[in-house]
Amino acid sequence: MRYVRDLSPDTKDHLYELGPSQGFICLPKIGLNRILLSPGARTQVFGFSVDAIDQIVFIKRNVTRQVSQLWQPQVIDFSSTDMQMISHLHDFVKLMRGMSDRSHYLQMMLNLQQAVFYAMADLVNTDEHNESGIDPNLEQLPDDTTHEGSKDLIFKHFLSLLGHSNGRIRSVKAFADMLNITPKYLSVVVREVSGKTPTEWIHYYAVNVIAQRLTQTKKTIKKISVELNFPNPSFFGRFVREHLGCSPKEYREKYRDHGVY
Repeated sequence: MRYVRDLSPDTKDHLYELGPSQGFICLPKIGLNRILLSPGARTQVFGFSVDAIDQIVFIKRNVTRQVSQLWQPQVIDFSSTDMQMISHLHDFVKLMRGMSDRSHYLQMMLNLQQAVFYAMADLVNTDEHNESGIDPNLEQLPDDTTHEGSKDLIFKHFLSLLGHSNGRIRSVKAFADMLNITPKYLSVVVREVSGKTPTEWIHYYAVNVIAQRLTQTKKTIKKISVELNFPNPSFFGRFVREHLGCSPKEYREKYRDHGVY
């Protein structure tokens, strides 16, 4: 039996009890203390700094807040397959750390970090969070959203909605309507704050969701297209070809056996 005490400065103390085949997920801002292990217990730990997460998800501002909407401190159950995957990833990370003399070491480690990060994210059911799609910890948007100080907040709300949509919404107007601003103003704000357009962010999220479902699930291509609100499989195929360079079937066959995307 393992006990993990959450001593985050902005929350009350919490006691988490972990049994066999369970894990604890939290963000870098969470402080842990008094970790007690039962005799013979074996644990494996993956640690990510804020900078590492920033590199992985390509969010240059407020990355901890953005990811925390998906990863509240929680205990999760692992299947036997999950346990094997985690163990293999952990062993591979340890192996790679001794290969710093390799010419592509940094790129290999970044790709490995991405694999671990997305493997952990896939174990968390993000659909159970706030149905509005807005992180409840975020400050509400003011009535006057044209104020200069509102731009960062608009961008945070946009990312929160985008993460909650899980690739199902791909219209700038739809996000603008949810934020009660015009599509043009949303485009101006997002580009100014992040250096990317809303469409680039939307497509980035959608493409990653599509790649994950093609390579890491057995769902049919038609079912994936329906789940992601594409009007038909043909439209879905054109979208995938445009952004991934090949058809959904070709992409699945090319990368499924490699376990990467």
